[in-house]
Amino acid sequence: MTSPESPKPTVEERALQAFKESVERMARETLSGAEEHTSEAVAYYKHPDRTDGERVAFALGSLVGSYVEALRFASLVDADIGASLL
Repeated sequence: MTSPESPKPTVEERALQAFKESVERMARETLSGAEEHTSEAVAYYKHPDRTDGERVAFALGSLVGSYVEALRFASLVDADIGASLL
């Protein structure tokens, strides 16, 4: 006896699967980079030679950088979501 073959995925199904895998990979890479950046940022921020002004400037820069990264990622997932965050 031969087993019935399962239907082959359509072009749209394959494209959707490839997109999902790409987004998941990007999310993993983004989180990995964020963890590394966070540990470096904490070390910079806590350094005893930093002035209060440097700490405030650094914190604001980190906040803006995080927002831009979130926009970039949201735009990749859905352009409407990214646009709505602007």
